[in-house]
Amino acid sequence: MTYPNIVDFDGPDDPTNPINWTPRYKWTMVAIISLMNLMVNLGTIIVAPAAPQILSDFHESSDLYSTILFSIWELGEILGPLNIAPLAELYGK
Repeated sequence: MTYPNIVDFDGPDDPTNPINWTPRYKWTMVAIISLMNLMVNLGTIIVAPAAPQILSDFHESSDLYSTILFSIWELGEILGPLNIAPLAELYGK
């Protein structure tokens, strides 16, 4: 019985094995992933300072619309990956 999702490496000296990566490369990967995480979280709150300007462009001043603006933004961040992940599995990553 074969398992198609098992990750296997070609021996203990395989350069694609993360254990064999240099410390500099490992820390580079940590920095890149950390910056990606920062950008996702920053994207969530970056609209906050612009909310009054966005509402004034639409001639609205209600706090309800400000709340809806943030709520729809968050719903997009929640529902987007839920819809994109199956497509990535279907068409490849």
